Amino acid sequence: MQPLKLTASHLPTIPVSFITRSVALKLVQLPDDKAEIFKPLSPPDQAAYLGYLTSWNATKTDGAACDPESATKLSMDVKFKNYKQTTQFITDVMAISQPLRHHVWFENHYTTTKVVLQTGYLDKLTAIDFRMAELIKLYRQAAEQS
Repeated sequence: MQPLKLTASHLPTIPVSFITRSVALKLVQLPDDKAEIFKPLSPPDQAAYLGYLTSWNATKTDGAACDPESATKLSMDVKFKNYKQTTQFITDVMAISQPLRHHVWFENHYTTTKVVLQTGYLDKLTAIDFRMAELIKLYRQAAEQS
């Protein structure tokens, strides 16, 4: 079997206006070969994905900022108008992440939430982290438009 070559084309390309809370779950589909999506990415692939996901930060395991090629985590800080929006976001992201079997880490401080993605048992980034980051990005864009 040849290794999976990951590009931005592997990520969903559905128009943002189509993404709603009820539709987001339909976007969550794993490939037939689930093992491929949980393999660590090469440093150049990580850098390419991070170039595409501009709202996410590359960090080391300890949370320190780093160059995209040596990142082991993705993180993003999200600000909301009120606590209700904050908790709705966390609930919706959890619902999106469940079919992917990906555990998203949240740090919540009333109207600010830090979202952290990592394939923890590997202490590395995998395609599933970037798939989840893209779904969160699309969800956030749709939420801001509604």
